Amino acid sequence: MANKTNKRSSAASGKKKDERSHSGAIDEAIEMGEKKSLKADDLCKKIKQDATSQLHKAREKTLGELVDAVVAAIKKYPVAGVFGAMVVGFFLGRLLRR
Repeated sequence: MANKTNKRSSAASGKKKDERSHSGAIDEAIEMGEKKSLKADDLCKKIKQDATSQLHKAREKTLGELVDAVVAAIKKYPVAGVFGAMVVGFFLGRLLRR
C-alpha cells in the first residue's frame, strides 16, 4: 500500500515538474513574441516615415520631373519596368472593358 502511495506522489511531482517546464517555455515564447512585436512596431514606424517623406517629395516635383524619374528607374531596372507596364495595362484593360 505504501509503495502505491509513493508511486502516486512521484507521478504527481513529475507532472508538476512538467507543468513548470511548460510554463517556462510559455513564458519564453511570450517574451520572444513581445520582442518581435516591438521590432515589428519599430519597422512599421520607419516605413511610415519613409513613405511620408517620399510622398512629400513627390508632391513637390512637377510632372516633368516625375516622368524623368520614372524613365530613369525603367532604364535602371528594365524587368521591373516591363512588369509595371503589364500591371498598369491589366488594370487599364479591366477598367475600360466595362
